[in-house]
Amino acid sequence: MDETPFQLLDEVRKPVPMKPAKPLREDSEYERNGTCSIFIFTEPLVGWRHVEARKQRTRVDWAEQVRELLEVHYPHAVAAQLPCREMSVFFLPRLTVIRDNEWRVQPEAVSPIIEERRKQK
Repeated sequence: MDETPFQLLDEVRKPVPMKPAKPLREDSEYERNGTCSIFIFTEPLVGWRHVEARKQRTRVDWAEQVRELLEVHYPHAVAAQLPCREMSVFFLPRLTVIRDNEWRVQPEAVSPIIEERRKQK
């Protein structure tokens, strides 16, 4: 999982189209149209990714993205570990979530379910 802020820009002047032997000409002046936050979840070994843009970057937005990941994209998962690079959003280096009747967060180092599965291997 990763998330990053993104600046939305618009052109002030229309670019001059290409002509034979002349490249497209664009002015460097721009108009700022606010910001958004892009959330991305990837599972590289499977070749899967999910990207969503949100108007803001808050803990609630982050939690809604994690909920969607677990309930929509992985509905049969029993547990998930999410490495968290952005400490400012959730203040955890890694988040473990476990499904009992509903999802619950276990911020300790390793969840009992994950630890039990490691012992079985």
